[in-house]
Amino acid sequence: MLSDILKDHATVLAPLTALSTGAIVFLFSSAFRSSSAGKTRRAVMHGLGGVIGLAFLGLTVYTLSLPVLRGSVWSVKDAAVRASTIVSGVLFLLFTMAALLPWVLDRLEGRTFVPFVSARHVRSTKSGFLTIISVLSICGVAISSCALCNVVSVMGGFSHDLKRRILGHSAHIVVNQESADAFGEYETALRALDGVPGVVGAMAVAQGEVMVSSPSNLAGAVIRGIDPERLPKVTELSQNIELGRLSYLMETDRLRKLPPEEIIGFGAGGEKLTKGPDSITFSDDIDPLVRSVTFDRPERPGLIIGREMAKTLHVYVGDEVTLVSPLGDLGPMGILPKTKKMRIAAIFFSGMYEYDATHAYALMGPLAEGSRASAARDQQVVDVPRAGGESLILRHVEAEAHLHHGVLVGRDVMGHEGPLRVFDGLG
Repeated sequence: MLSDILKDHATVLAPLTALSTGAIVFLFSSAFRSSSAGKTRRAVMHGLGGVIGLAFLGLTVYTLSLPVLRGSVWSVKDAAVRASTIVSGVLFLLFTMAALLPWVLDRLEGRTFVPFVSARHVRSTKSGFLTIISVLSICGVAISSCALCNVVSVMGGFSHDLKRRILGHSAHIVVNQESADAFGEYETALRALDGVPGVVGAMAVAQGEVMVSSPSNLAGAVIRGIDPERLPKVTELSQNIELGRLSYLMETDRLRKLPPEEIIGFGAGGEKLTKGPDSITFSDDIDPLVRSVTFDRPERPGLIIGREMAKTLHVYVGDEVTLVSPLGDLGPMGILPKTKKMRIAAIFFSGMYEYDATHAYALMGPLAEGSRASAARDQQVVDVPRAGGESLILRHVEAEAHLHHGVLVGRDVMGHEGPLRVFDGLG
């Protein structure tokens, strides 16, 4: 287990371990020199700092092995371990800086006149006023610099995380056709988009609004038909899946017969829930027709939903839901809604509540049939030819102004630069 933790977090642990080990060695060697010189108090302080450094390294490794907190799940033990790691890290840093200060002052006294006078002012014992002024000046500069660095780091990290979640969920650019008809032969447009410089991925997608119902509840959803092979280059959905698998969209037979050890959800306390053995068992000599009707579950298309939608519907991986579309066939009583039964293939968590509560994904095939092109805002015609000679409409993700506004607010702090990812919009 320890080797797995070190391997998974090598980029974080390697520099942290190197710096901490160097500081610990310095503290213990300083404690040994101070003890030899008869400075017992300083030796004890430096030795205590080294011990705290060792505790900090151990707590850091243990903290990385703790499970990620999910929603309202909270553990006193895990919170205490994380708090102890932070406190020990701060104390270790303070002890290290206190041990380094005499060493730095010794080096300054051996240089030119100005550093020599500055170091002597800090070390002054006859005049308490000079010592207080020096300490206040150093602490003032240190605190103000620390506050500035913290604010810039927090704002920069928040802006980067917000943009990553918004732009990682949707393509940077959506391409539609000018008319409201269903997008026809999109393969030609995909090949043209793949050849555009700066475009790292393009995918055809069908989109529409449906009602998703389960035996206990229902919720509105924006459903998108996707191509799993092109998906990783366009969005981060495959990385955000926390339960189930993306491959279950294609392997519907495996989804129908999940193994007993498959994790299908999380309990109220954050515990992992497995499918477990089937509750109904039959002997081998039962009639196959009876078995197929009473035991074997029918094969359904897979559906990926967000964590919040799964909570609303009270469903887990492998459960059946019903999709209801208002755009149905014309019947004697008017337009009749279409219904389609699907099975939950995976549950994703993007960190954006609106996405996790309202978005769903399925294979594009059935969803693309009869889909209509959505009206694009901020339309701009680009030179991407397709069959029939019609031009395409390019719509940037800024159409989702209520979410993208957060990116524009943080643009002055951290600008977004990078290759483009494109949706070929079918609806």
